[in-house]
Amino acid sequence: MFPLFLRKFNILKKQNTKPVQRQIKSVQTKPLQKDFRCTKDLFSYAKKRCIDALNNEAPYEHVVIADIKKNKVLTEFIGEENKCNIEGIENFNLDKENTVVIHGHSDSTPISVCDMYTLLKNNLGQIIAIDKKGQFSLVAKTPNMSNDIDAKYKKYAKEHYELTDEMTQNNVYELYNIATDYVLKKHAPLMGLRYCSNYDYLRK
Repeated sequence: MFPLFLRKFNILKKQNTKPVQRQIKSVQTKPLQKDFRCTKDLFSYAKKRCIDALNNEAPYEHVVIADIKKNKVLTEFIGEENKCNIEGIENFNLDKENTVVIHGHSDSTPISVCDMYTLLKNNLGQIIAIDKKGQFSLVAKTPNMSNDIDAKYKKYAKEHYELTDEMTQNNVYELYNIATDYVLKKHAPLMGLRYCSNYDYLRK
């Protein structure tokens, strides 16, 4: 059951629309620094890289992929304003428990359906989205991950699409972000994942 304020928005009959697939322009780039004394320093570096990219004169999404056990940046990617393709990370020797993807979200959107897919389909431990203020949204794998994760992911993605499609068509992005958070809070535990966020609008 959707919360009342989300149901009221979603009363229009849905169009049978699907997201348009297109090639995303992304470039793999060398990190400015690879090795760090501690995980805190590593996260501070990654956070600054993401924020600087979002606040650039020509904003873009920056991605830092790191091993938090070794406190080492493995690689980085430069993408478009709201998207980045990290194709090829499967070629790295990733530690499935300790590899983290940290990237920018310009509109303070929580972890997206595409982010979740990236997390589940690769040897990654967690994925983090950082906004312009340095606030974050995070999804992490846990030892209690569902054995039926593919089916549960599809249910999560379907509910998210059904709930938010009208919002994107009508440019209601603040409500879109709240709806995205609602679906994550509902489905992440069902998939055996941990979700958390500290975005301002979620604390109102």
